[in-house]
Amino acid sequence: MRHRSVCRSFLLALGLFTAACSSGTGEEGDDGFQLTRISLLEGSVWKVNQEIVFTFSEPVDFSSVSLNTISIQTTLGTPATGSFFLRGVDRVVFQPSCPRNDLLTDSGLIAGGVPYVIRVAGRSSGAANTIRSTSGADLQVTQTRNFTTDAVNSAFLDTEPGGPLAIVRAQGTSGPTTYLELGGDPDDRVYFERDANQNLVFSVDGILVQQFLVPLNLYGDPATRVAVVIQFDQSISPSSGNVSSDVMRLEFFDNTAVWRPLETRVTLVANCTDTGARVRLDPVGILPQGSQIRAVVQGGIADIVGETTGPADTSFAVVDTQLVDFTSLTPSDDLSDQFAESFDFGSGSTLTFRDSALLSASPDASWGNGLLTAAFRFEGSGGPGGTFDWLVEDGDRIVLDTDQGFILGADGVTVQVVDDGRIDVRNMTIEAGGEVIVQGTQPLRVDATGDVIIRGLLDLSGANASDVIVPNRGGEVELGGAGGPGGGRGGNANEVRTNSTARGGVGQGPGSNTNPGGGGGESGFQVPTHLNLKEARRPGGGAGGRFAANGGANGGPGAAVANSAVTGQPRPNGGTVASGPFVDGGPGAALNNFFGTKAVATAGNVTSLIRGELPSLWGGYGGGGGGNANPADKFPTPNWTTS
Repeated sequence: MRHRSVCRSFLLALGLFTAACSSGTGEEGDDGFQLTRISLLEGSVWKVNQEIVFTFSEPVDFSSVSLNTISIQTTLGTPATGSFFLRGVDRVVFQPSCPRNDLLTDSGLIAGGVPYVIRVAGRSSGAANTIRSTSGADLQVTQTRNFTTDAVNSAFLDTEPGGPLAIVRAQGTSGPTTYLELGGDPDDRVYFERDANQNLVFSVDGILVQQFLVPLNLYGDPATRVAVVIQFDQSISPSSGNVSSDVMRLEFFDNTAVWRPLETRVTLVANCTDTGARVRLDPVGILPQGSQIRAVVQGGIADIVGETTGPADTSFAVVDTQLVDFTSLTPSDDLSDQFAESFDFGSGSTLTFRDSALLSASPDASWGNGLLTAAFRFEGSGGPGGTFDWLVEDGDRIVLDTDQGFILGADGVTVQVVDDGRIDVRNMTIEAGGEVIVQGTQPLRVDATGDVIIRGLLDLSGANASDVIVPNRGGEVELGGAGGPGGGRGGNANEVRTNSTARGGVGQGPGSNTNPGGGGGESGFQVPTHLNLKEARRPGGGAGGRFAANGGANGGPGAAVANSAVTGQPRPNGGTVASGPFVDGGPGAALNNFFGTKAVATAGNVTSLIRGELPSLWGGYGGGGGGNANPADKFPTPNWTTS
């Protein structure tokens, strides 16, 4: 069993601000408040889940630990993510975030030999904001330290040999242990402990509880809610196959003396902490009265490096359930808190409670095959701590990259890295006069548990192509403009580099949609001896980009006296605008030009629902490239050269 003192912690993303810095040694004899040790050496190779400890010469004022005082980031400026906490009074510990996905690729430090720089700002580099001691002294000497992360196949530190084990502490001790959470209150806990004979006992605030009975988790009484929180001795794999009711669950002891599974919701609530990991087991539904429940960890659960446990552990968290005793009922142990619904029958059956006539602005659940499940999964959590607000004020102009960008919370401290175009917030506000310019290959997705208010500008437009720098270069492709977030790029011009190009390239569509964008303009040609050759060979323009149903326009035609390289006839044609994503047509079709479901209200009541035509978040379509202007009396150009 392991125990380390943890005073206080908070979630951070590190390294938003960088500046030129000096290096200090913190040698003995330096005056004032000093950083005396960093747990990694210069040039170290570091595990991505390995803590970094900063030791100071005096007790630390923890409120001074912020993104401006300690920075950990890659040499390219990508901030690390993780949490700070105090160990003792003079050591600040940074614990990198644990990965959350099945591939273990989203850890707080990036695996694979990625170079990082630590900078702890002091007065010696002119920093106005430094870590302070509890006596109010500022850190004197700035220190920097360089390190790289370990290879992908050896990226994680194994803190304990073997697979993860559930912890139950000894009676009367104060170390981490498995516990019950009551009434939905994370601070209302009953701890599992073992006495000198290794029997399970219960304690609250260090006081032994005799004959504790767990409440029944009634739907109608939140005070009776119960959950079991398992404390593991080390970090565990966050994969969906590991954090699963197939591996960890609750069971009850039935009246035939057999342990039966209870439907259980399994949540990894903490990982890569200095005490290991915590997994929460919530029963789904009422608990059997006058019985027992237990937490079960099956054999084979894996730690962060893939080491697994042996046999199942079934005896570390066992507790009796309450009896029902209502003197006003006959019999007094009658209890009703549910009604039977099989979720097997449609709304036309008398054997179901489903109300098909009800209209709601929320999406319908999936009902059938004995299950009621969400039609989609809302992944928003409110951001770090559930309270992450993003505020763009008047005068702010922010460029947000959906591939590798990050945003700063309204508290001025918390940073959130954009995850494949997704940001997770409680509230998002762009005030009048504020601007957010979005770029990147991923569409922007905002998951908000509160409000999204845009009074300023949220610009998701694509970019214009650059002007031709050097004309008459037939051997070089002129690239189209970059697409907006998740959208297609513009069509290239002069795509054929070994001969004449008949027309501009086609714009691209979002995702993997190839060539569905605006058409390219036709090239024009005219005899080199024409008196107004520049105008006389002017080609057709590319069609405009498009997203909205009525957006975009066909490309303009070329000069009336120019000949088309495609038709050989006068006046090259402009490109044809793309059809765009909205193609179902018909009366009223424009009403569904969106993604999702929209409620239609009449006199304040929802009277119908409209399902949007888009299958998912969808970017725009790039415009077409312009044609070439060829000085020749025929097409292809005779004796063609790159210049």
